[in-house]
Amino acid sequence: MNMKQILLAVVLVLALGCAREVQKEYYPSGKIKAVLNYKKGKLEGIAKYYYESGNLKERVNYRKGLRERTGTTYYESGELKAKQTYKNGKLISEEQYDKQGNITKE
Repeated sequence: MNMKQILLAVVLVLALGCAREVQKEYYPSGKIKAVLNYKKGKLEGIAKYYYESGNLKERVNYRKGLRERTGTTYYESGELKAKQTYKNGKLISEEQYDKQGNITKE
């Protein structure tokens, strides 16, 4: 193999190994329900879930298919409903809020 062929092979391996796929899910009405990022068939990165109204419902980080780091959940009206912290897919902590922004559960 010459240097060009080796370089091309390396680029192809890296591109295939890092391939990400964005998948969108829809409500029967046609409105967006979720935007999910996959890497090697597993959820990876930020996933966003929506109410049928179009407002953001939940934003979650994934790593190798498991929830990781922080997640946030919102009321349909847009106010913060909860903040979660995950490690290796397990819920470590959660704060819940009422619609006025007061903490109701730690």
